[in-house]
Amino acid sequence: MNLYELAGGSEAFHRMTKTFLAKAQADDLLGTMFAGLDDHAGHIADFFVMTFGGPDDYQRERGDLRFLLKQHVGLRITEEQRLRWIRLMTASARETDLPEAFVTVFVNFLQGPSRNTTRVSHLSPAEARAMLGDGPRSTQGASQLMMREAQEDPCPRGRLTVRSSSSDRLRFTGA
Repeated sequence: MNLYELAGGSEAFHRMTKTFLAKAQADDLLGTMFAGLDDHAGHIADFFVMTFGGPDDYQRERGDLRFLLKQHVGLRITEEQRLRWIRLMTASARETDLPEAFVTVFVNFLQGPSRNTTRVSHLSPAEARAMLGDGPRSTQGASQLMMREAQEDPCPRGRLTVRSSSSDRLRFTGA
């Protein structure tokens, strides 16, 4: 079973990210960052669906992990904002009744991508191009970031593994 299936499929991810976006837009620390991004919940959900083993709509429609990272260049996300993002995403997962076995792994997973996104948010456009390239669909830089984070943050329950592929999918094994 992969994390996509454990969570309850696409509908569960969309429910969670819709709840998250409402929280983020109302939040005093994240509100301005998410203001006007009403379609953002769907993008986040599609990224999680792809990452955790579901359909790869995000990659086909938007690009790979590099595309996601590039969207954050110049935002200058603070550590406090990163931690609030994790807290609100975690609360949203629980409030939308995702299985606790999924939430436990998900919370751990969020650490790596949120750190990468925060790092990238402080790059200049030129630095981002040097690190991530110019095209929307290349995974070398993104794969290296994901591999480093997976090694730094082992999952406490089961094993989270990264396949270095065009979709940088994660797979949960164990319970």
